[in-house]
Order: sequence, then structure tokens, then C-alpha cells
Amino acid sequence: MTTNNDDVRLLVNGKEFRGWKEVGISAGIERAARDFTLAITDRWPATGAAPVREVKPGDVCEVYIGTDKVLTGYVDGTPVSYDARSVSVSVRGRSKTADLVDCCSPKSGQWRAQTVQSIATALAKPYGVAVKSQVPAGTAVSDFQIQQGETIFEALDRLLKPRQIWATDDADGNLVFLKIGAGGWAGADLVLGDNILAANAELDNKDRFSKYICNGQRAGDDLDYGTVVNEIVATQTDATVHRNRVLVLSHIGHATQALCQARVEFEAVYRFARSVATTYTVQGWRTASGALWMPNQTVRVVDRVMGFDDELLIVEVEYRLTNEGQRAVLKVAPRAGYVDRDPVVHKRKGKDSTQDTDDAEIWATPSGK
Repeated sequence: MTTNNDDVRLLVNGKEFRGWKEVGISAGIERAARDFTLAITDRWPATGAAPVREVKPGDVCEVYIGTDKVLTGYVDGTPVSYDARSVSVSVRGRSKTADLVDCCSPKSGQWRAQTVQSIATALAKPYGVAVKSQVPAGTAVSDFQIQQGETIFEALDRLLKPRQIWATDDADGNLVFLKIGAGGWAGADLVLGDNILAANAELDNKDRFSKYICNGQRAGDDLDYGTVVNEIVATQTDATVHRNRVLVLSHIGHATQALCQARVEFEAVYRFARSVATTYTVQGWRTASGALWMPNQTVRVVDRVMGFDDELLIVEVEYRLTNEGQRAVLKVAPRAGYVDRDPVVHKRKGKDSTQDTDDAEIWATPSGK
């Protein structure tokens, strides 16, 4: 059963709603927007409508677990259902960053010699979303342009993926560029026979390949021309995939050999991490320290069934309340599949290092991975 300290509160239009019988609140480093579903199912009220019916789609909202804010965003829907015995009223919504997922830029745009954060800030500004970064600004992006019909987050994905920058939201509805593992140790371990109630892992290799190839090209100039700019090919093998399986990727935009190489190296380690990702269910939403389980924390997992005795990354958290009480559902995976890469600068022929731009910046796979 929930305690007063962990009451889930929905704040809308200056009013507070609580007493939810079912709760689902999810956040994760691979999610562009947190979401929530809160529900009350009860016998028919003697008179009047349920108070939660005052909440309308489009309302600005905040969601708290106890005193901890976990989401700032908008109400998406307010489903209602009933039968002869009871009425069920729900509220569901998402973070402010949901508008970046759903919506397009109101006008075309092109940026030259701008940082990733400045481009993202310009894209997010029309929707009232601020951009924060836990990672260095990096050098300037030589050229970036919105493609017709793509959403803001699709554009951001093109901008961020080649640089292995992870973007998600925070409790205030900001767009955040993550430093992987910045949440630190979760304050508790996950141990089979102790606090693990249930576990699930697909252990599916269908998205892994024995060889990754990335093709790209870039505009040349008097000092940078020929096959070095128009026939860029990078490869990476994964010896743990034993049959011949090849994936060919195309780098969109201004490419370098180093940037394409970083992409294929990243794909190999990331796809391995996803293939062994495991979901654990534990009692309660907080660790023994009293802090909420949070994404982007690290946790030691001791589980002989799944074969873990390692420090893993919490990729996603769901706070769930049912008739069985509070449960935290934690998706974990090897941190190596998500870690920030160290910047390695590729210099054009005849260019001084002070003239390098982000079209030549890549992220090198950590040694030993």
C-alpha cells in the first residue's frame, strides 16, 4: 500500500488531485518525453461528477511523488469508462518535450558554425522547452538544415546520433543532453533472493550484426578533395555474432572517416547492450536511502540466473501502483553501450587545428570495450 510520503499528486490549474488507485509514471534516457497515467475506479458517487473531471486535455500539469517532482508537462487525455457498478476516470499526459516529438518546426532553418546546444535551443524555443546540457558544448557544427516534414525530435536525432549524445527530459520538462551515469550510484543493489521480485530479459540478437559499414561523403575544397571526401567507408566487426550478418548505414550530412568509424563502433556496442537489457521489479519506489530510483543511475546487479555480477546502467524506470502495492520496474543494461565518447579531432589537410569544426569531430570508443 502507498504511504502518505509517497502520495502521487497531480497539480492542474492551481488544484491538487490525489487518491489514485492505479499509477504508471515512466522516465528513461532513451525516452524523449516522460509520461504518466493516473486512474481512479470506484463505485458510483452519490451525487455529482468525480472531481478529477475538472482536468481537461491540454492543461498544464505537474506530477509529484511525495515532495519529489517527477514530471512537468501537459494532459493528453482524460479517458472515462463505467458499467453498472463502477466508474473509472483516468488522466494521462506527457512531459513538455512531447511537443518536440509530435510537432514540426514552424519555419525552415539552416545553421552554420553553431554548437549542438544552440541549434537545439533554436528548434525547441517555439514550444517553450529549454535546453540544458551535462556534456561539453563541443565545437561548431559546420552545417545543419531542417528537412521538410520532419518533427523537431527527428531533426534532433539526425543532429545528435552521429555524436552519440543522449537527449531526454527532466522533471521540469527541459530537454537535457545527458552525461551517462551522471546520476551516480542508485544507493542500493539489485540482488537475486533479496530485493528482486521479478526479472525479464528478451536476450534477442536479431538487431545485432557481424559487420557494420557506414558510408558517407562531404563537400570538398582546394585542400580537401577526391575519394577522401566522396568515398568515405568505415567498418566494424563483432566477433561474437558468428554467422554472416551485415548492416550498411549512411551518414547523413558532412562526413569524415573518423565520424563514420565512430558510428559503426558505437552501433556494435550499443546493440549488444540492448540485446542483454533486463527489466527488474522491486518493492517500492525508493531505495533504502529514501531516494527515488532514477534513470541514468548505476546499480550493481547480482543475479546468477541472468548471469550478472556487474555495475549496470538504469536505462528506464517505471513507478507503478496496482492492487499489489507500489513497484519500481527498472530496465538495466551495460553502461558501455551508452557511455559518452572522448572527442577525437580529425584535421583537414593543410588546416590548422584552430580551424577545425564539428564536421570533423567524432567520439572514440573507450579502450578495452
